[in-house]
Amino acid sequence: MAKSIYDNLFSKKRKERELYISRSGKTFSGCTPEMTAVDIPEGVTTIAKDAFRREYWADVDTARLPASVRRIPEGVLAPLFYLTIAPGNPVFYQDSVGAVFADEGKTLLWFPRTGVSEYAIPAGVTRIAAGAFYWCGGLKHLTIPESVTRIGEKAFFHCGFESLELPPRIKALEYRTFEACSHLKSIRIPAGVTSLGNMVFFDCTELEEVILPESLVKIDADAFGFCKNLKKLRFPHGITEIRTFMFMACENLESVTIPEGVTDIGHQSFYGCHNLGEITIPASVARIWGGAFTGCSKLKSVTLPEGLESIAGETFWWCEGLESVTIPDSVTEIGRSAFLRCSSLKNVTLPPRLARIGESAFKGCTALARIDLPASVVEVEDNAFEGAGCEEQVRQDHPELFE
Repeated sequence: MAKSIYDNLFSKKRKERELYISRSGKTFSGCTPEMTAVDIPEGVTTIAKDAFRREYWADVDTARLPASVRRIPEGVLAPLFYLTIAPGNPVFYQDSVGAVFADEGKTLLWFPRTGVSEYAIPAGVTRIAAGAFYWCGGLKHLTIPESVTRIGEKAFFHCGFESLELPPRIKALEYRTFEACSHLKSIRIPAGVTSLGNMVFFDCTELEEVILPESLVKIDADAFGFCKNLKKLRFPHGITEIRTFMFMACENLESVTIPEGVTDIGHQSFYGCHNLGEITIPASVARIWGGAFTGCSKLKSVTLPEGLESIAGETFWWCEGLESVTIPDSVTEIGRSAFLRCSSLKNVTLPPRLARIGESAFKGCTALARIDLPASVVEVEDNAFEGAGCEEQVRQDHPELFE
């Protein structure tokens, strides 16, 4: 039998994971791990932050809030699958399907997790709160009115729709807005949106097409990580950085157009993009961070831009199809494992100012029959050419570097 809040209402001590109501009787801030439902008593006016957080009490999925409640922090209701607001509450109310509204109907705060497959948000709503549609996997069709100007973080986490028309007045998509929407196939970001938050489309495994507006100037880390069906993407010209893990494990990504103006390609930004066959790196790129192209096994040739000073560790690790790379004269260092196991690599010309070749930099490059080290090289670290086709040739030509 589900336990209610009343089972532990008069606990004398506040312990970790224990139901807690303040001494004034006005604040509710949590429940014991055994509970599956809570019936918060009349008189409570505030629901504390993280009151239903699943990391603390994973079994609670049902709650009844009293008419006395006046304050509910945004996102606090997200873990709940079932929710009832007592009649007569002057701040919060529910519509016929159970959606909870606040701010005189301008904020959609929470939506039922089950039982509703199609819904039109009422005109006049201006804000969809954080986690409002969290884990609504059965929701297949959603209509958002033009009045909406803000969509909170995790708003559509694990929803079931295949496409969604976003309202024209939003300016940003926040942290994890569409994470794990495993049925979402295509989406157009409206003109006027300037930023996409961290993990905004993370693990949208069926996502094939994302159309980005020219107004966009910032895309945070992990934005498209594990979008396994995404095949191509065109960045708008205002983007200046490809951030960490941006396309990590997008295993069907075939091509990406990086615009002039981008200065940084982040750590492991294309890690595991096995089908990435071509990428053009513009002259504006000054830094390519470690592991940027690790595991891009179909990448055949790369031309690095003039001005790049180093090839970071693991940049092209395990790019088994890479046959040639053009390294600019500005590069002075090749980092640890930069070309490790690039077994098809045949043609590399090292730049005249190169000073250091890191550990295992060309290890396992079996097709690399010859490589000429410039006189500027002063250090070759351990195993830099181990198992490479040119290992013996390099050792014979430069014994002083291997003493």
